[in-house]
Amino acid sequence: MLESIINRPPGVLLLAGLGSRLSPVTDVVNKNLLPVYDKPMALHSLDFLQKSGIRKIIVVANPKDAESFSRLFELNKQPETSLFYVVQDKPLGTAHAIKLVKQFITEDEFFSLWGDNVFEFNLGFSVSTPLSGMCRIHLTRVGNPQDFGVVEIDRRKRILRIADKPKNPRSNIVCTGFMGFKSEVFGLVKNIAPNPKGEYDIMGVVRLTHSQNMLEYAFIRGSWIDAGVSFDTLLKASILAKEKGLNR
Repeated sequence: MLESIINRPPGVLLLAGLGSRLSPVTDVVNKNLLPVYDKPMALHSLDFLQKSGIRKIIVVANPKDAESFSRLFELNKQPETSLFYVVQDKPLGTAHAIKLVKQFITEDEFFSLWGDNVFEFNLGFSVSTPLSGMCRIHLTRVGNPQDFGVVEIDRRKRILRIADKPKNPRSNIVCTGFMGFKSEVFGLVKNIAPNPKGEYDIMGVVRLTHSQNMLEYAFIRGSWIDAGVSFDTLLKASILAKEKGLNR
């Protein structure tokens, strides 16, 4: 039992985003501290990682909110969970955040989660399955793919292309905010160019692994909501949490 715990991949919880789409509320409160039904959004994310079998979690937060997350998590984490904290001083994107946690990753693999993603079911089946490629993305089908990273898959179940928020999506399959990586990915992160906002996006890493035939995927079960997109999706996340429960 002890050996199985030690060999589990760690998780990286990404909480440093500004949440500008939920302004003016997020002008004073971090979006990941907003309630999703009966808990702050970030606690659902912590619970998701723990129920997926992850026991070592590195939390990436901005300087303003790092202490709030620390207090919240230390009071509510499972006893066997070890937490580490990294401050992202400037909002330079998710790939930059991944780069910052390198010193904490001694394992061969790790998983990352965007803190505003809400799942009906945990993904323990994926965490317990070793990666065969450099990166594993977790997919679902939605009615509004134009708002997300769209993944096109051919008849042989191979990924053809990944498009970021296309105006005319060619698929309803999208990438959720839970991803697995081999530790060698840190060598690729430094090759990512900034997007027009000046941020280093983790989807750039995903596309790079796809171009090198090192990308794999798995479909999730149940519902998934990006609660940070709008007040409507935040409300839908609360309804899902109340009526069905999360991270089952």
